[in-house]
Amino acid sequence: MADPIVLRTGASLQADGTNPQARACKTGEVAVSQVHGKYYEAASRGNLYAAGTAAGGVAPTTSVGTTGPFILENPKGSGKRLVLKKVSLAYNSGTMRPGVWWHCLNTNQAASAVSSGTAITPTNLDAGSGNAAVAKPNTGVTLPAAPSQLYPFCTLGAQASATALAPQVISEDIDGAIVIEPGCQYSLQGEGGAGSSTPKVSIGAVWEEIPII
Repeated sequence: MADPIVLRTGASLQADGTNPQARACKTGEVAVSQVHGKYYEAASRGNLYAAGTAAGGVAPTTSVGTTGPFILENPKGSGKRLVLKKVSLAYNSGTMRPGVWWHCLNTNQAASAVSSGTAITPTNLDAGSGNAAVAKPNTGVTLPAAPSQLYPFCTLGAQASATALAPQVISEDIDGAIVIEPGCQYSLQGEGGAGSSTPKVSIGAVWEEIPII
């Protein structure tokens, strides 16, 4: 039988250079504290990436289907899991009717890869890192099948570029709650009125790539 971890329950004041015990909370969990920021470790090790649609934005979808304005694909055989950290959406231009946006997943690892579309180059968030992403972000691709709708990301009200609008970006800190296995795809898709005057939105995501062991 393994030795139990010996912890001290309660607050502790320690000077630099001392060797204190790890601390426990009253319900038995180990007490931890954020030091540099919760994404620092992943970013500083070169495992955190970001990607967003090109300047000018992309056309939103009017229903959830096989064509998505933003797709994050984990290719078969990548050897890594894609762990979503953040997803963001912003109105760009045109006249858009109100609608709801959904987090969506394609979960069939044996299905074909996405086709067509325009590839987006990921950026490593550790500036200067030599690590390259395995993920393939894309816009306008054709998914191998209609995705499953997970839960709503947001509602987006009617928007018009000729109307005064307060600056806003809709962003969700997913914090690892959505994981994309090799051969699967994540997409952010909207459903609602088509609008007019060629409405455009901008979409981006931040994810960590973790080796499968």
